[in-house]
Amino acid sequence: MDFILTGDIGGTNPKLAMLKVLENNLFDVVKIKDIKNLSDSIVVEINSFLGECAKENMTTNSCCLAVAGPVENNSCLNLTNSNFVIDSNEIINNTFLENVLVINDFAAIAEVVASIDIKESLKEGNLRQLFVSNEDVLPLEDGNRVVVGPGTDLGVCDLIYDNGDYIISSTEIANTSIGVVEGLEDFYDFLRKKNKCPIIRKGDIVSGVGIKNIMEFFLDTNDAFSLFLMKNPRFIADVEEVISRNLDQVESDEWFKDILIKEAKGEDVDLAVEVSKFTKSNAKAKVSMKLFFEFFGLVCQDIVLSNLDRGGLFIVSNIVRKNQDFLFEGEDFSKWFAVNLKMSDYLKKVPIYVLDLENISFLGCGFAFKKKFR
Repeated sequence: MDFILTGDIGGTNPKLAMLKVLENNLFDVVKIKDIKNLSDSIVVEINSFLGECAKENMTTNSCCLAVAGPVENNSCLNLTNSNFVIDSNEIINNTFLENVLVINDFAAIAEVVASIDIKESLKEGNLRQLFVSNEDVLPLEDGNRVVVGPGTDLGVCDLIYDNGDYIISSTEIANTSIGVVEGLEDFYDFLRKKNKCPIIRKGDIVSGVGIKNIMEFFLDTNDAFSLFLMKNPRFIADVEEVISRNLDQVESDEWFKDILIKEAKGEDVDLAVEVSKFTKSNAKAKVSMKLFFEFFGLVCQDIVLSNLDRGGLFIVSNIVRKNQDFLFEGEDFSKWFAVNLKMSDYLKKVPIYVLDLENISFLGCGFAFKKKFR
């Protein structure tokens, strides 16, 4: 087995990649292809990519696909943000591939987290630790770990410690209801009306879609933002800071409306990145991002307490990576992560890391495939 075909089939920017298998359970990503149209069959995309690779003397009968959605019977029939179907039997019957493994996308990331050396990764710069308290927090060697990542939706995967190894367990926590915070009743009502559902999912707020929802709420009526500030005065200082910094040129809200128009036309727009560009010049953008990180902290508290993850909370998210100032320099996340009537002291002992590793999903596919077919 010299090569493994892998795929990161998420809600946005799906890709295929060829992995070269090296010694000592290591891999090298040697070729990547973007999937331009999720409406096409995955078989068409795989056969096209295998053909390209064959021209470069890279052939394989092995495949592992990491998909954004629940996996059952080695297939995913409910891909996040798409009607794309990933059916392992269809792939085997219509390609030269013989060994096909389909796993959840965050299970792939968890495979990497399970093997990571925390001390070495901190030295190498792949990990950055967030300290919720002033104490130096170390992970329990036999503690559970968890991977969390707001993206198109909210991804979460548990790593349950088991005699020197980890049992990796995918979740659909994004689809569970979010906790209620005082002062945000109008926002909750807005989401219920928009989604036509009485339940507000964690993924409705802690995701790229969530940032969009917050901004749309602030622009829903002429007085929505001012009423929000009246009920949540903790954000007033942030608004005043933006205004004082931009006395002669306060950014209007037209930029966001332009983004929504581009999105409606089907253009490739990373809305979370676009909002982050205006956090220094537009008050609504800044408050949106701060509110997002508050909710993120609150949701991470729920996640950590569900399995007592003293081995570490690992954040893998482009949204967080590109807005780390909100995580490390403010209290938006850390305050809401640790506020708890009975478990605050415990939460402050949970090590929190931001993991930034190139091609992590493809590498995780390699680990998962080798474990399954070793």
